[in-house]
Amino acid sequence: TLTDDVDNTRLDKNLYFTDAARFPLDKVLNEFVEHKGTGRLMQYNVETKDIKVLMQGLHFANGVAVGPDDAYVLVNETAAYRVMRYWLKGEKAGTSEVFIDNLPGLADNISYSENTRRFWLALYSPRVASLDELAAKPDWMKKLALRLPSFLQPQPPHKAWVLALDLDGKVVANLKDDS
Repeated sequence: TLTDDVDNTRLDKNLYFTDAARFPLDKVLNEFVEHKGTGRLMQYNVETKDIKVLMQGLHFANGVAVGPDDAYVLVNETAAYRVMRYWLKGEKAGTSEVFIDNLPGLADNISYSENTRRFWLALYSPRVASLDELAAKPDWMKKLALRLPSFLQPQPPHKAWVLALDLDGKVVANLKDDS
């Protein structure tokens, strides 16, 4: 329902993109509140026109970046506060693992810079305590929260925030502007 981001490999004819959620953009808060993991990472081959689902069950798959030498692709799991790595080559090909976990905010996009050999991760907002608390609540409470008037529903504050990550997922720069 919500195709979000795309990146391409440099050495072959594949595109990687996310289907972030089962809800349209105007209902995106539902994905965070329900916290059911309906996002997917997919691969599209421009020559064969084949589409493959590489990962599913992602908590708002928002942002994709192909790594160096097309060895892997990273995908943000915004509602889980982490970035996942899906291996495209080598002995781990076809498997996934956490690249960085416990992010301080909601990941919005990610890109790779060949020049700096860094991933640049944009954070849309700091973590929202009410969203974290709702994630563990029963479904009836989540549905009730979504029926509240919009001004009473959890709203993430907007901040300008970017993290630079090295190839091992370590934060090497933390740039933010609270204004």
